[in-house]
Amino acid sequence: MAKIKKQRTWDLRMKGRGKRRSKLTGNARGLVSKYGLYISRKDFRERAVELGFRKYS
Repeated sequence: MAKIKKQRTWDLRMKGRGKRRSKLTGNARGLVSKYGLYISRKDFRERAVELGFRKYS
């Protein structure tokens, strides 16, 4: 039987909050993951109306 090498890529080793990144900017801080958006908080504030969200107050 041949030995199978384990892949040691950075993406496989990262776990938790550091692995999740914004779809638009790649930023990992202030991530809005609700409803499967996965965009940063700053981008959400800029594009909320385009995404169909409305500000009530």
